[in-house]
Amino acid sequence: MMMLHNAMEEQNYGSLLGEFASASGANSAWDQILREYRTVYQSYAPADARYLTLHKGHLMFVRPDEDSFATGDLIRAMTVSGTAPELRDRMRRLKEAGYDEVVVQITPGCETMIEDWARVFEMV
Repeated sequence: MMMLHNAMEEQNYGSLLGEFASASGANSAWDQILREYRTVYQSYAPADARYLTLHKGHLMFVRPDEDSFATGDLIRAMTVSGTAPELRDRMRRLKEAGYDEVVVQITPGCETMIEDWARVFEMV
């Protein structure tokens, strides 16, 4: 949802999507999602404060009007999620695109994930 929120605000604040799109191979399917999401966004009122609705629940939960956008395909495209071989391939593509640093956030209670990520990076 963060990428969709960003796309709605890029005219005012700039965008993260330019670099992301080139690294992820974004395409016309993404353009269609943006058109559909913009329709939802433009329904927020008042028009001069749409950002208030846009940011309700931001990074905490997916709002009901966003549920239909939170598909497996979108999650796979916009996050680093998947099986170890899928993650290895994704990290290789990022490396080939010129990235030389990756940050992994480990949440409290999931500290063993660091070993899982270490195994992924060993395969790159």
